[in-house]
Amino acid sequence: MTRTQLKAALILMGLLTPICLFFSWAYFSEYLERTASSQYPIVHGQVISSSKGKFRGVSRPAVHVKIEGTQGFVTAILSANSDRTIPRHVSFHFSGDTSKEVLLEEETSPLLLALVLFCLPTLCFAFGFWELRKGRLTQQIHAEPAHSRVD
Repeated sequence: MTRTQLKAALILMGLLTPICLFFSWAYFSEYLERTASSQYPIVHGQVISSSKGKFRGVSRPAVHVKIEGTQGFVTAILSANSDRTIPRHVSFHFSGDTSKEVLLEEETSPLLLALVLFCLPTLCFAFGFWELRKGRLTQQIHAEPAHSRVD
């Protein structure tokens, strides 16, 4: 990789890093909400319909679930799944408040995605700076000092 290509890659990573870190924060906070809601009992329900919902300003698929044994309905905004991958019968931790969003047990955990989005820019920057440093050291080793020449 040439020095110019490496600098261009580092600039691109500099532009993408805030985006990756924002989404990493969003997925990690969703993971924390999921672990906080695990204190409530598990309830079962049936998916009635799907639509688009917003989570922290980002459009995501949402499913509307009828709670078994009641007339209540709840909404689950999906993080890493499409509404087509969620089965008809679902389970979720339910506090009893139908106005709050629920997190389905069948959803993929957002923790892995949060970690990948956090570590990816860090590893790319580390590799880029290592390559830059390696290039400088190689140039210094192969450069012949003027005072060591014998004529």
